[in-house]
Amino acid sequence: IPTYNRAEILKGTLRSVVQQKIWREDIEIIISNDASPDHTQSVLENFKAENPSKKIKIFHHEKNLKGPGNWKFCLENARGEFVFLLSDDDEISENFLFEYFRVIDENPDVDIVYSGFEYRDNNMQFLSENLLSSQPGLLSGGERLKNQLLANHMVMSAMYRRSKLVEAGGWSDDYGVHLDGAAFSMTALRSGKTYFIDKPLFFYRVGADSWSKFAVEKKRKEYLWYRRIVDRLIDDAQSYCPELVPFLKEQYSHRAQNLLNILEVKYSNKTVSRKEIRTLVVEILKAYPEAIGRLSVYKVFMIGLFGNSWLQVLRKVLSKPGPQQSEAQVFDKSA
Repeated sequence: IPTYNRAEILKGTLRSVVQQKIWREDIEIIISNDASPDHTQSVLENFKAENPSKKIKIFHHEKNLKGPGNWKFCLENARGEFVFLLSDDDEISENFLFEYFRVIDENPDVDIVYSGFEYRDNNMQFLSENLLSSQPGLLSGGERLKNQLLANHMVMSAMYRRSKLVEAGGWSDDYGVHLDGAAFSMTALRSGKTYFIDKPLFFYRVGADSWSKFAVEKKRKEYLWYRRIVDRLIDDAQSYCPELVPFLKEQYSHRAQNLLNILEVKYSNKTVSRKEIRTLVVEILKAYPEAIGRLSVYKVFMIGLFGNSWLQVLRKVLSKPGPQQSEAQVFDKSA
């Protein structure tokens, strides 16, 4: 559990861990306090004192390691066969360990186990269950990676075989806020078996300071981070799973398409401005030039310029398209 400056919220996270329906003596809880200026240290000291039967290791840093550095520190100090990273603002179901251990006991050669999740508000009140879901049960690592990229399911609920995660590079700051998705993808590529539990056992807090918050100024880096992940996956797949390479190469265009769909929805809901749309579409095309030529790129760019009514206006101006001129060709000329 890496933590920074969330003393009160952290209490709920810790409580969700020790209130599990089952426990095992070989479980260790590692908490890395990243030089928090608030009263996190006293919260952790009280927590350890209140749970003398648990193996609890607490580290207090004098210098801030920052998010990715703190995640890496936790992994380096873990000794268990499996590791699970729990953010200090999220919580887990009381059945979390029971369900995960059941899967591991029944499938001793599994390398990744993860589950469904619920969105919670700042007060940890239920908002909704995830709508997109990975394929339940066992899948090979290569098939799981393929399934995961299509499902786009959150992977913060993943428990990893530590040796496989370390081999894949762990949680690396090379991938920014996508470090969890990168670790999952790189580990899956190297894994023999993976398992998805189709139950909401992980509770994700959608708070004001959540990493998932949409902020235009952060998006350019995010686009490039994701491309870096796919670049690395394609390189690694040459050795681990060469049959996946063609599929992975398609992910550049698919990722750009998904981003454009998100921008269109956000513009329609007035959560981003026309100027922001223009900026972000240009950045998407820089990060994913493979998407240039897709009609949807043109559509979203025109929405940014002229608003949602551009298509109706264009149809009136053109009246009818020429018999040998497709909309894609119109876009190519405009580009």
